[in-house]
Amino acid sequence: MNSSRPDHRAFRLLRWPDLPEGLRIAPIYRLLSTMSVKPVSRRWIRDHSPLTDRDIDQLLALLGPAVAETRLPTLTETVGRPAGGLDPALAF
Repeated sequence: MNSSRPDHRAFRLLRWPDLPEGLRIAPIYRLLSTMSVKPVSRRWIRDHSPLTDRDIDQLLALLGPAVAETRLPTLTETVGRPAGGLDPALAF
């Protein structure tokens, strides 16, 4: 992964996978639990798990269709929105 370009992708778990025995450890379960609630970036995964960039690539490939890829908004896209980053069209 090229760290000179920002990566705005985020990943959300759509369904719980059947993990190989070697991945059935608490840090991976914590990661998947968070991913089941909200999308997380590669940077978040790196900062909150023991995984390296290569490990993250392998995990995402293993999870395949169990993960949805989305795009995180950039700072310039969020400026001017109400607190919490809600789109003004969705705020009520």
